[in-house]
Amino acid sequence: MVFALANLIQGLALAAGKYYAGSVYDVPPSLGGLWIIYAFAMGSNLQPSSESAPAESDRQGLWTARLGMVAIVSLPLLAIYGYLEEAAPGVVIAFRLRLILGAMFFLGALGFLRLFILDRELQRLISLTESSYESLKMVQERIALSQKLAALGRLVSGAAHEINNPLTAIYGYSGLLADNPSLTPQERRLAYEIQQQVRLAQSAVSSMREPASISSADNPAQNPSSAPVGIRE
Repeated sequence: MVFALANLIQGLALAAGKYYAGSVYDVPPSLGGLWIIYAFAMGSNLQPSSESAPAESDRQGLWTARLGMVAIVSLPLLAIYGYLEEAAPGVVIAFRLRLILGAMFFLGALGFLRLFILDRELQRLISLTESSYESLKMVQERIALSQKLAALGRLVSGAAHEINNPLTAIYGYSGLLADNPSLTPQERRLAYEIQQQVRLAQSAVSSMREPASISSADNPAQNPSSAPVGIRE
């Protein structure tokens, strides 16, 4: 927009006979060219970033986008004005139209580049969000399964404890019976047989309690420090 306005002023000065090479009317087009180079540099340096930009950079980007929209909207108006101006020669009008069309193409290319970069950043964020969601879902499933196993382990441990109490009493009384001298050999043999069977039952109960204790130790709900997976934002 600055470059188009500068050339419009230069054309008016040329039509009035006040323009010559090296005059003050050459300064605005030079400034407009520098502005185009600056806009191109800003568009080329756009890079996707996962970190939030400072508030000052956000305001600068907002004003840059607004100025770009104003420039794109004003270029057709300047083209119409340059085409309908009767005081300017035909060569000047054609030059203005080519210049404005070139500026419109350049600004459109910058806008397309910015949209392309923003689209890539959006796709990256969507992919990251989906990956985080899947990881969170897996963690929730593992925690739910661990809690179920821990509840089952506590149930088995309690049942084993209740079974072990009468087995201990039976084992003790059968030992007393085996040591009783008034028993016959057959009765003493039966008492020893009872002790042996009780010992086997206690071994089976102990094997039931070991997996229960392991599942309780592996439960992340009871041991927060052993949580399997952590998700970063």
